[in-house]
Parts: sequence; C-alpha cells; structure tokens
Amino acid sequence: MKITRKKALQLTKWLWGWLAKTGSYSKDAWPGWEKYGEMRNDCPLCEYSFRQVTGGVEPGQSGRWCDACPLGLGRMGCYKTVYHAWENTKEGDVGRRKFLAKMVLNRLGEIES
Repeated sequence: MKITRKKALQLTKWLWGWLAKTGSYSKDAWPGWEKYGEMRNDCPLCEYSFRQVTGGVEPGQSGRWCDACPLGLGRMGCYKTVYHAWENTKEGDVGRRKFLAKMVLNRLGEIES
C-alpha cells in the first residue's frame, strides 16, 4: 500500500482513537491492520517515514528514519513522550491506557496533514 503523509496521519488517528476507546494493551489488536496490512512498528507514521527515507526497500537501522516522522520528535523521539508511558503501562490498567491513548490522540490532532 502506498502511504501518504495525510493517510499515515489519518490511520494513526484511527488507531489511537480505537486504543483510547478500548484501552487495548496492544496496537497489534487494532482491526485496521486487516484492511491496511502490517506496518513498521505497528505505526502508520513509522511506515510513512521509513518509506520516505528508504523508499521502502532498504531494511536500515531502526530509528534511522525518525527524522522524517510528521511528529517532528527526531530519532526515537516517540520514546520520550506519553507514548512511552502508554507502552509501559501494565496490561490490566485499562483506565490509564485509555487516558494515555487519549493524550496521544490529542497530540496527533495538533499536527497538520
């Protein structure tokens, strides 16, 4: 699937909206993967950035393409944000996972497509 910046942002918002609604422990469980296929790091923005930098053909080193991410956080920058807190929240803490997913979704809403 060819993924544009606009589509990557749209899919990422759908993903995080679903996570905020369900409190799911894993991005892997998002039903959208069935339609859109697997993506690098289970993240449409990572997939978009990877393809921008490598053309989608070079495996490259993880994080090398982060500078092209629409979040504008730099190399592995998402691991310095609320995303990292969401990822490290215990599986059973659904309320916290929902809260943190909403924070990620709010941040995504600030980005122009």
